Amino acid sequence: MSSSTFSRSGTPHCTHRMTRIYATRAVHCPFSATIEKIALLHKSDGEHHVGPFSSIRTRVQIQFEEVRDYTDETIRHEALEIRWKAPARMPLPVMGGLITVRPNGLMTDLRMEGTYVPPFGALGQLFDRIIGCHIAQRTVNRFLDDLRDFAEQEWQKERREHAPAEPH
Repeated sequence: MSSSTFSRSGTPHCTHRMTRIYATRAVHCPFSATIEKIALLHKSDGEHHVGPFSSIRTRVQIQFEEVRDYTDETIRHEALEIRWKAPARMPLPVMGGLITVRPNGLMTDLRMEGTYVPPFGALGQLFDRIIGCHIAQRTVNRFLDDLRDFAEQEWQKERREHAPAEPH
């Protein structure tokens, strides 16, 4: 496999064999709770629907593993290694990567760096360079939108449950 670096601009970085994707979203959830909330989503159900558009999505099996965030040298905290795979009948690549968080004022930046190898050899690599990597970027963007929305909803629910009762 050839080596390459992630494109931090949100555009895919295609190499000879592997495509790297990077995406980030601002989340209205404390830094200390964001990874915990995302892990909660997948502890209850390891399946998720992903795709570039709401009308074009497929079910994938997602595996998360909590690990130390080795990309952050300033604060020791958890990250999630992620791997998703579509059912065997779907000709989609296996996506692997790392989900991390960073404090950003009153918000938290949720980030995903992922890689995949396009299927079908040279033909798949050509398709990936022309359009596949853009579909993958949009899919990861929508996936992070889903994770952000879930984390924010869970955080709001937790805040309501632990709010002091108002006097009558």
